[in-house]
Amino acid sequence: MLEDRSKQSDIWAASFRPDTQQIIYESMVNLRPRQNRSMEIIDVKIREQVAAIIMEFLTRSCQTGVGQLLLPDAQK
Repeated sequence: MLEDRSKQSDIWAASFRPDTQQIIYESMVNLRPRQNRSMEIIDVKIREQVAAIIMEFLTRSCQTGVGQLLLPDAQK
């Protein structure tokens, strides 16, 4: 991402747990001495932006059928 001219300050990492429908905001990528002193995203505004991006991605994936590939057979 940095090679594609993204700014380090704009790169954040999170994950989504389908079993609990929970967004996990922890990653080594988020640890920055000057901006974020934790593996967890601390800034509420950034967390909201990350959540919106994840939800948009999941919505698009489900609409195109890609999200169905992630579901266990019992849930199809």
